[in-house]
Amino acid sequence: MQQFRVGLIGCGHMAQHLAQQAASLDAVTIAAVCDPVAERAKEAAGLYGAQSFADYEEMLKLDGLNAVMVVTPHAWH
Repeated sequence: MQQFRVGLIGCGHMAQHLAQQAASLDAVTIAAVCDPVAERAKEAAGLYGAQSFADYEEMLKLDGLNAVMVVTPHAWH
């Protein structure tokens, strides 16, 4: 089965909940996470074996992402 590689923008409480649900699926891998608070991104990356980013534009340059979940406060969408 091919892995569906997902990037996560935002690493707050709701993002962690959605990432856990997505990662529980056999075909989904959380491949990258991004948060402007670099330490929060690194902590989330450690949970999923993902790459961490503080800038979403840099994360989007990553080859092989199939989807991105934007889980930030509504005003930041």
